[in-house]
Amino acid sequence: MNLIGKRILITGGSGLVGYHLRKELMSRGPVDLVYPRSAEFDLRKPGDVEALFRDVNPQVVFSLAAKVGGILDNKNFPADFYFDNILIGGYTFDACARWRVEKLINVGAGCGYPLSLKEPLREEEIWDGFPQAESAPYSLAKKMLVIQGIAYRQQYDLQAITLIPSNLYGEYDNFDLQKAHVIPALVRKFSEAKANLTGQVEVWGDGSAKRDFIHTTDFAKALVEAAENYDGALPLNVAYGEQHSIREVITVLKAISGYSGEIFWNLERPSGQNSREISLDNLRRYLPQFRPSIDLKAGLIRTYHWFEQSYASGDVRL
Repeated sequence: MNLIGKRILITGGSGLVGYHLRKELMSRGPVDLVYPRSAEFDLRKPGDVEALFRDVNPQVVFSLAAKVGGILDNKNFPADFYFDNILIGGYTFDACARWRVEKLINVGAGCGYPLSLKEPLREEEIWDGFPQAESAPYSLAKKMLVIQGIAYRQQYDLQAITLIPSNLYGEYDNFDLQKAHVIPALVRKFSEAKANLTGQVEVWGDGSAKRDFIHTTDFAKALVEAAENYDGALPLNVAYGEQHSIREVITVLKAISGYSGEIFWNLERPSGQNSREISLDNLRRYLPQFRPSIDLKAGLIRTYHWFEQSYASGDVRL
């Protein structure tokens, strides 16, 4: 499928992934993009979903809208994370089928992989156990996107695919410390500690947890490549291909920020799953042309400097 000239709806188009996806799509040629905010259409409400699809009548839908947050937020509001994401996914699929959308591209969650799996985590084994407990309500709701894709493909011939990113980060992330994931939270902490001459920066856990961090610019490229070239029911992992510990992230951010204070490792706070190495065999098989280009250091430099500039101008989510 060639996306040039298509009428494309992006739900969640003002968020982290949505911003970078819009930029990627527009860089490739003329496209008809619609990306309403949640204040205009609440995708948890069937009437709003119906009104949105009636107004837009899209040919392609990138479904990015979701309730997302960090470990603390997931722990405090598990029912909200489950219910909101189940509703968004369910109503979006139903509307795509009824309005005969040509293709639906979904974003899953890497934290949905079972804790018991041997690494690297393969898409074929995603149902072989229970995921990390702290985020299970969220991640299991997101895993239903895969089941919905199979069901709607079978009954309605809806071409729906799901990509599972590793840990995303980048400009236009959410830097609210109550809701942020690890990199945006640390970026903000280092920036504010340096500006306020704070003596220490608190980091949850002991810093040994490892993740494969991928800059959202690269993930946006994968979304477009998959929309044009992948039609399988199997979800596809998308990652940079290299894990880094939180301690490594801290080292890079200290150097970028110039912060010289101490690090307080708060061992009473959760560190999250110790490791999450993701298999990229299927990504390389089905999307051989995709190659991420932004390594962790370059991505952290971009994100940190963007945050400082946006913080000064008030153009950042805190």
